[in-house]
Amino acid sequence: MLYFDIGMGLSILYIILTLFDSSLASSKFNAGIISFVISENAAIGDVVGTLDSFNGSDYSKKQDDRPLFMLQDTTYFALKGPGQKTVVVNRLLDRDNDRKLCREPSWPETCAWSGVLFAHDGVVFSLRITIIDVNDNIPRWPDSALSKLRNSKEKEPSIELFIAENAPTGSMFDLPLAEDRDYGKNGIVNYELVKTDGNGRFSLLCTAGPNGVIPRLQVLEVLDREEREEYEMQMAAIDGGGQRVVVGLRVYLVDENDNPPIFVHLKNFSQEEARQARFVIEIDESLSVGTALHLHPTATDADAGDFGRVRYRFSFSTPEFVRRDFAIESETGKIIVQNILDCDSGGIPEYVFSMIAEDGAPQPLTALATVVIILHDVNDNAPIISLTPATPKVEDMYDTTFYPTFDESRDNFCLVEEMPSGQLVATVAVSDPDSDADGEFECDLDGTPDFTLHTLPWIGATKVYQLLSARRFDREVEALTSVTLKCVDRGVPPQISSKIIPITLIDKNDNQPYFQQQLYQFSIQENRPPGTLVGRVIVQDNDAGTNGRVEFSLACKTDRYQHLFSINERGEIRANEMLDREINSQVLLFTVVAEDKGRPVYRTSAEVGIEIEDENDCIPKFGSPNYHFSIDEDVEPYRRSAREVGTVQATDCDTGSNAEVHYFLEKTDTPFKISPNGTIFAVQQLDRETKSSYLLTVVARDSPSPRSPSKALNSTAQVRITVTDINDHSPIFIFPRLNSTSNSLPEIRISALEPIGYRVAKLQAKDADTGVNANIRYTLTEESSVSGTGKLFHLSEDSGELFIAAKLSTSAKEMRFRLQIQATDGGIPPRSSTFSLIVYLDPSLPPTSALGYMGDSVFSGQMGESREALTNIYLIIIIAFGVSIAFVVLVVAIFLMSKGYRLRYCCPFPAHVKGAQMNTVEAVSFYTPGSSQLPTHSTPMGFANGADYMTNAESASYALEKGSPLQCPPSDGHLQMNAFYEATVDKAFHNSNMVAPIENSLYTDQRSINDASSLTTCDRFSSLGRVTHGGYPPLSLCLVNEGCPEATYFGQANQFRGANGGSAAVYSWCNSTEQRMQTFSPVQPSYAR
Repeated sequence: MLYFDIGMGLSILYIILTLFDSSLASSKFNAGIISFVISENAAIGDVVGTLDSFNGSDYSKKQDDRPLFMLQDTTYFALKGPGQKTVVVNRLLDRDNDRKLCREPSWPETCAWSGVLFAHDGVVFSLRITIIDVNDNIPRWPDSALSKLRNSKEKEPSIELFIAENAPTGSMFDLPLAEDRDYGKNGIVNYELVKTDGNGRFSLLCTAGPNGVIPRLQVLEVLDREEREEYEMQMAAIDGGGQRVVVGLRVYLVDENDNPPIFVHLKNFSQEEARQARFVIEIDESLSVGTALHLHPTATDADAGDFGRVRYRFSFSTPEFVRRDFAIESETGKIIVQNILDCDSGGIPEYVFSMIAEDGAPQPLTALATVVIILHDVNDNAPIISLTPATPKVEDMYDTTFYPTFDESRDNFCLVEEMPSGQLVATVAVSDPDSDADGEFECDLDGTPDFTLHTLPWIGATKVYQLLSARRFDREVEALTSVTLKCVDRGVPPQISSKIIPITLIDKNDNQPYFQQQLYQFSIQENRPPGTLVGRVIVQDNDAGTNGRVEFSLACKTDRYQHLFSINERGEIRANEMLDREINSQVLLFTVVAEDKGRPVYRTSAEVGIEIEDENDCIPKFGSPNYHFSIDEDVEPYRRSAREVGTVQATDCDTGSNAEVHYFLEKTDTPFKISPNGTIFAVQQLDRETKSSYLLTVVARDSPSPRSPSKALNSTAQVRITVTDINDHSPIFIFPRLNSTSNSLPEIRISALEPIGYRVAKLQAKDADTGVNANIRYTLTEESSVSGTGKLFHLSEDSGELFIAAKLSTSAKEMRFRLQIQATDGGIPPRSSTFSLIVYLDPSLPPTSALGYMGDSVFSGQMGESREALTNIYLIIIIAFGVSIAFVVLVVAIFLMSKGYRLRYCCPFPAHVKGAQMNTVEAVSFYTPGSSQLPTHSTPMGFANGADYMTNAESASYALEKGSPLQCPPSDGHLQMNAFYEATVDKAFHNSNMVAPIENSLYTDQRSINDASSLTTCDRFSSLGRVTHGGYPPLSLCLVNEGCPEATYFGQANQFRGANGGSAAVYSWCNSTEQRMQTFSPVQPSYAR
């Protein structure tokens, strides 16, 4: 807060600006004095004044926030606000007690603070701030001046004065001074007696002294101790603001003391001369604490004994700062230094006080001497150097990253590169607190031709210089430089100060960035996580700061790869996503561009190639999950050379060794081997009649590099090898057969009365081959008899049926015929076998043609009418029987459909044959959708003889494996095949390649199974629907109704009759893919009774 006092002649706030113009060879310097006035006790932050408020200043026109001024000393004052143009209080101002605040020698009359103010353009000002005293102290007497009343313990301490009763009229006695730290009119201006019982015998006189008003008590009348021994009064000290303090004053009259002490140096002085005399002591300010001054006043007393012993002390009017810095030995009067003395700036160059000498009487007499101690300055201070960096003007092309603001550390000095000589580096302010010659000094640079030092006019006690450049600098050659400034005063011995000034060169954007390489080649392994480091490009820019800061950008020559990589400010190229070499297989080419941030912008570029390295992450893939090859069975019994079966091929989308695929068979106990390139060879003899097909699992495995962290990957394919038949077997007659006991030819006896067309027998041969190689043709190669009768018999080439071809002889004699029959297969070349049969025509046997089966006669035209009638009867009977069977089947089907059950579970079904034993056979091979391994042993399905077709056959009963019940929701209308088994079953026949016409497929009857099973409801037997054989493996579709169908048919069962060997198909069913792989365990025997 600023104060103005115009009416009383005291200006609280004023500004004085005096400009001095001086010209230099390389710069213009304008020095002036800026003065402000502020009251003490102003709060920290209070505004003292603004620097743009004085007339003629160009700084007031600047509107930016860049600092325009800087203050050399910010102990008491600082600069704030936009442009730092506002002077504010930085520390509590105490004019009364802080001697460092009032630096000028005119204190205490005037308290003025001076400092050096630097403008950003190198102009230097003197800032002078006068601190006006505020009446903020109340007068008080020091405790040393007061004593306790002798006759009272209740009253406050008072001033005690002892006066001899013979004191002459007009005598004056000094009284203690009251203290008031304020100065001038705010200090103590008067003393008064406010209460007295002296009856006019005393008065109070105030005279001006070196340390303010001195009160003295004057004796106005003759005093008589016998009349009155003591007087009690009150005295008040009053300051200029009217504040007062009152203290008691007691005067005691004492007996006459003949001789008062006399100071030696005042013996020949009159009383008035003695009052004006000064005892001057000159000392150096460098005296240490505890040192006794070489001079001091001494006093004598003509009395003898204790009355003549002199003691010394400070007078009551001695100021506090004298008592602080010095002490008096009471016995000797020596003056002792008890505080550090300093007569330099802010110190006290002179002390003035009164010394009292008093004798040893009970009521001592005193003498007074005025003492002046003068301090002489010694050269104890070296020159003080203050450096303020200049703020050079720079263009946009210069970097200001490390450009110091004007109010920052004074150690930040800079020069602009490529600028002509004469640049202002710093303003130097030097002062020396010493006085006279000790405070005079000279400064120069320590032997460098790169800079010059120009002297400017003094600002008060401060000498100002300008540090200027003497040549052009190139930052890329020398980014930093320095110069040493040395100042020496003229004292003895001289004091020296020096400063090393480090100078930073401000960069100009005059260099283009460049890459260390024009082509970078990096690689990254595929499947690395996003953010993986690919590589780093290194670029250099000889400029500094922003001009040398480079930013990178990455551009791909193909836009589709642009998003795969990114580059940061350090030139690190990283993957943005997980990379797949199989998608991005080629080397990716990018252009990396580096550009600096200076003005103008400079840029450069380099090429980057990134190769994505392969990782073994591709599983070999077969061209097909299932292969089907065929190979002829071996004709030669002991073949040693391998035969090629076929080739499987798997591809691997990796590269190099990771893509090299090797093949092997999962099981090695087969007659096959596989080469590394996937070719399968038969290495053992193959006999189709022993085994007609093989199911192999081929494994394709890749070969990762030994350095690769990945393991080998593999996949499998199923290969079915069908052994094709070679006509290596001749037909074998199974009927008729040789007599097992006598090994004689078989014989057939028929009646000689049998008609033409009568079927004598059905010859049957079998061929272990298959297909056309097993198609047998029968021929009658020889017919002979003893009677030489002509051809009587005809043999059907296809069926092997032997018919009577001519009318038989009615002779009563038995006739014997020897027939030689040949069975020839359809192979190329054909193979055949012959067999002889003896036929006897016995005239004693009755004919059987009327009761037996006539067959399809090839000679029906030779039959009589009776034969035709008999045939018609047979036809009618057969038709009626067929209609009856159809009617019964229809009724049963309707009944079962009406009793339908909802399908709830995935139910394997048991089959049952009355009176049969339960057997278990070993599965020869199996097939599973989805290539999931099933157990190699299972309990195959048996088949029921619901129509009693197998009554005369040797039969067996089997139970299908039973697993955990599997829920079949009603909404799921389709069931899928769970597994297919191919198993060898005695007395059952099925086409060996599992492709059978519907009339030759298997049969079961749900009703019979339900009756025989211990299961309940739909668990007893779920509808299997109709199986459609469409190839290998068989496909199936189950249509589920709301209830279980009454019956389910799988063709007819006539192929069971008399069959020997063959294969059977076993099925289980499930309603979903998840249940498809369920493993079944054998059912309990109770399921099949």
